[in-house]
Amino acid sequence: MADSNWPDSATAILDPPEEAKAGELIEADEFDSTDRLYIVTEDDSLSSIARKFYGKASARRRIIEANRRLIRDPYVIQPGWRLRIPA
Repeated sequence: MADSNWPDSATAILDPPEEAKAGELIEADEFDSTDRLYIVTEDDSLSSIARKFYGKASARRRIIEANRRLIRDPYVIQPGWRLRIPA
């Protein structure tokens, strides 16, 4: 099921606002959602991000599903990516 709040191209969500810093949580009010956006840092993995937000690494599946247009390989994420973190 397509999410109409998200652009067709992953590149549209790769450009963080000027004031955003890596590792920072950004509220996703521009998408009219309770979800959040997280900017990936150099040391992040999907498991570490899942632990940070959900308390367990296995919750990375929620992040992968929410970002399937961007994440092609769950073992490869890039610093600077803005990941949607489901509430």
